Amino acid sequence: MRLSSSAASASLLLLATTITTTNLPLLHASPHPNHNHLTNPNPIESWYRQKPHDTVLYDILHVRPDATAGEITKSYRRLCLKWHPDKVRRGRVNPSTVDDESSSNVATKRKHAEHKEDATHSSPPPPPPPPLPTATTTTIPQEDDYAQSKLQQITHAHEILSNDPTRLLYHRYGIRDGIEGAMRLLSGEKEGRLLPLENDPSGDLWKLMGYNSHHHHHHPRSRQERLHCLTGTMVEKLRPLVEGTVSQEAYVQTLYEECVVLSKSALGKHVLRCVGRAYRREGYRVLRTMKTSKTHDGEEEGFGDGNGRYGDNGQKYTVLRHHQKITDFVRDSWRDIQHITSAALASGKLVMVETKLKRLQKARERKRKNRARDAKMILTRGGKAGEDATTHCHDHEDMQENFYWNIGALSDEETDEPVEECMFSDDEGDMAADELDEEHFQHLADEKIYTALLSAHQTEVLWKLTKMDLDSTIREACRRMLAPTTRYWTDNNNHRREGWYAFFPSENSPYPHDWYHYPAKDSNVHNHHAHHSHSQPQDGWVGLDGNVVSMEVGRLRAAAALVLVGDIMVRCGKDSA
Repeated sequence: MRLSSSAASASLLLLATTITTTNLPLLHASPHPNHNHLTNPNPIESWYRQKPHDTVLYDILHVRPDATAGEITKSYRRLCLKWHPDKVRRGRVNPSTVDDESSSNVATKRKHAEHKEDATHSSPPPPPPPPLPTATTTTIPQEDDYAQSKLQQITHAHEILSNDPTRLLYHRYGIRDGIEGAMRLLSGEKEGRLLPLENDPSGDLWKLMGYNSHHHHHHPRSRQERLHCLTGTMVEKLRPLVEGTVSQEAYVQTLYEECVVLSKSALGKHVLRCVGRAYRREGYRVLRTMKTSKTHDGEEEGFGDGNGRYGDNGQKYTVLRHHQKITDFVRDSWRDIQHITSAALASGKLVMVETKLKRLQKARERKRKNRARDAKMILTRGGKAGEDATTHCHDHEDMQENFYWNIGALSDEETDEPVEECMFSDDEGDMAADELDEEHFQHLADEKIYTALLSAHQTEVLWKLTKMDLDSTIREACRRMLAPTTRYWTDNNNHRREGWYAFFPSENSPYPHDWYHYPAKDSNVHNHHAHHSHSQPQDGWVGLDGNVVSMEVGRLRAAAALVLVGDIMVRCGKDSA
């Protein structure tokens, strides 16, 4: 039974409507027919969709942080054409020509108006002479220099963003020099030499890590030098708040602006978060210790349940002190476990990426050897490259002879030897070569992706290990700075003093227990103060103007300021704006 043309058209229309309205999966074209992006996605694209550490290079190329390689290349070419010196020179607007054109247009309009109104009107005055070209010639070199610098910035940004290994490090950490740059930054060295922090814009960030111009990474006393540098940096940073020379609002605003600038440096956010958290922990530790000391001195009444549960004040102080030590030990241990676990996980990811990259390289090398072996077999045997490896052609000389004899004749008419098919069926060989080339390029693309992931994971592991050392060093420097002045005896019965980093011993402290550091030689306390006021340094925080803040008040202010500074650093390190 045959359908009419109208019925057939109606059937086709109904079938098309059914197909379009049915929820069928759509197939998208892929640049690689055998490797669809839906089944083999690029793992780096998910990293690029995250918030970047810095957007300066993206802004230079006028692209989004999640732009593809094609978009970056297209924008780079467009900007190169725009800022090329020859293009800028040809497209520059000359003021003299503008004046000439404007004056000629005005004169033409006036002539037409005068011709329409009255031919007896006088002609307009001549246009003013164009300005001297000295002004334009002096600005041409400046514009050329600006175009050259702009072109250099565009080229530098394209070199980093067009390569996945360098772009991924810049996107996540703000590093522009690759893994070698990350190692130099975290070790405080630059190209094998010491960092000139006085001239380096990121010098303040490395001072927070304890590196100065006299630091050397392999020096046996490098840790002590770092501790001295860190202590001095913290003392100068906290000095305005401890001495009360500035208001807290102005100090917070200034510190926040400094931290925002530091966060844009390479690894700046990571360093700020690590240093800020160490500041906060040690500041809170001192504040809890001072609260326990106040309870011991009887300044807080009603401690306990009021029924003598903890006994006298000495027993209360002992219980509080041991409880605080246990709490601090648990907190420190938990923090160390977190650092070790994080570093172990990062190391595990690094090992997985290295294993995957080695497998890809071995597979590519194995296929390369197989292709070379097959090509060698074809050349030596003169065989045909196809699916059936057992059938192949004759020698190359026989192929040429058969070809010459069969020119202008059919294969079975003038000779019994047929023309070899391998000489004319080149489509199969071309298709096989295209498939091999496509597979080869896909392997290269996969290796490039995992090479970029390898550099990113190497930087992550390097930072995790550096973070553990940086955290412990910062916390030790904070403890040294906030430590009260004490005296202990050596083996030779000679006393030495500790806590001289920020606080100095004296008998001028308002707290009586501070006087125990130096027993009075006279029963008269006033004479004791007068006797030691000139021979002993003052107890407390000694300001730049000579005023002294007592030790307990100074420690309280310094600990509170340390918590405040650490909180601002952590916020700037986590800020998503």
